[in-house]
Amino acid sequence: MNSIIRYVKDTFAPTSSNISYILHSGGRYEHGFITLLFYYDGQPIVAAKISRGNNELLTKEYENLQKVRSIVTNLELKHTIEEPLSLRNLDGHCVLFTRYVQGLSGINYLLSFFHKKSRYSRLLHAATKWLVDFLNNTSKYHINMKSQKAEFLKIYDKQPHFDYWLENETFFLAPVHGDLTLSNIFIDKRTSKITGVIDFETFAMKGNPIADFMCIITNAGNRLFGVNQDMINRTFFADNSFSREVGKCVKFFARSLNIEIEELIQVLPTYSDREIIKSKKWSMKNLSFHKLLKKNLVGRKDKIFFWLR
Repeated sequence: MNSIIRYVKDTFAPTSSNISYILHSGGRYEHGFITLLFYYDGQPIVAAKISRGNNELLTKEYENLQKVRSIVTNLELKHTIEEPLSLRNLDGHCVLFTRYVQGLSGINYLLSFFHKKSRYSRLLHAATKWLVDFLNNTSKYHINMKSQKAEFLKIYDKQPHFDYWLENETFFLAPVHGDLTLSNIFIDKRTSKITGVIDFETFAMKGNPIADFMCIITNAGNRLFGVNQDMINRTFFADNSFSREVGKCVKFFARSLNIEIEELIQVLPTYSDREIIKSKKWSMKNLSFHKLLKKNLVGRKDKIFFWLR
């Protein structure tokens, strides 16, 4: 830690005194990261993401952050995308320094309100709007050429919902975050506006934007109901206060991208396919859930969002 602290003092602090830090997060064991938040005089100044062993992942993320910020021209939107400051090898570790993101993470935001309906509703709508704004601002990079979509599908097993996605020109490849969970979305508690989106480790220029949208919904449902069949029922198939908020977001997302609701429903399982591939590497619990979710999205598609029909 000595070299990292010294670098923070020399690079980001007005003076070399009054520096402190807290361990913010960590995971994925030797394949993951440790995140530190550094403070000067009690005020946050910079975040440091430290490799647990795989330096290539952090190098890739640094490049991803530079890329995604370069393709976004809307300054207001650009300010919400995590800003990379430097990548250094310190104390034998690859360390990515990024500008501190203001606001509360989506998880902490949910904990800051007493009424569940209001906090989940605000976060769902704010996150969906951010994603739509991001897609609209990067529209010149959208691709619906069948040959390129077919190339994208090579990593997946041939399935009817991917055939539908491939053949329908409504659906396109686009720049995607790749892991748009609530913990990677920061929001202003007072205004309920998105202040930052972080962890572009899995960012891709040619990805499935519907999977990013489903990631928001599914992560919120998991937080509210658990990682189980009950969550799937209450988020996608039952009529309740949460599913109605989900429905509003679905209509906004579909309308913004000129997609019919019935067409969108046909390709929702593409999200589960993406998550199944990821879960095989990181989490057997998530793998079981996403297989279950896919089974429901495919087998019960005529009953998905029935209150929208």
